Amino acid sequence: MKNLCHACNVFGFCQRFRWISDAELGNPNFIIDARNLVHSVLKKRGLKSGDTVDYVLNELSRLRGAFRNAAWAEVELRFDLFEVPESLLFIPESSEEANKKADSFRARISDWLDYNFGRQWPDSDQAYIHADYGEHFKIIVSSIRAIHWDDPRVRAIGLRAANDNERPSFA
Repeated sequence: MKNLCHACNVFGFCQRFRWISDAELGNPNFIIDARNLVHSVLKKRGLKSGDTVDYVLNELSRLRGAFRNAAWAEVELRFDLFEVPESLLFIPESSEEANKKADSFRARISDWLDYNFGRQWPDSDQAYIHADYGEHFKIIVSSIRAIHWDDPRVRAIGLRAANDNERPSFA
């Protein structure tokens, strides 16, 4: 039997490779904290937001484990979502049009990475993830969580204090 850390002992199984749930994706605090964590990891390593996918792939190659969802079923990381689809590369009309569509796709992914992970997000923002990019966000954040599991910020993603440590105002 494997020894669990204190955070995982509560659940009875390791949370390191747990896939992000849709409920977490609907929590604005979770989204802001996840974006800020990824941004700080990239900044600490001198990387730009456009380097996110390469960094995650390189680091995941050093880890052993499989991502699991809430039902404990294995989840496949679909990094092909970050690549130009073959349907855009092989357009019969012309290679120039194919290049334009491929460049447009790469620009959208680059803009999305920059928008989400290219800056620090304030807590006051009302964050959400566009439905088309939910899977992209889950891949990046689940991977970063697994890679940097020893960072205490990882286990605090989305958590806020129950009170604001101020005296209650009774009338």
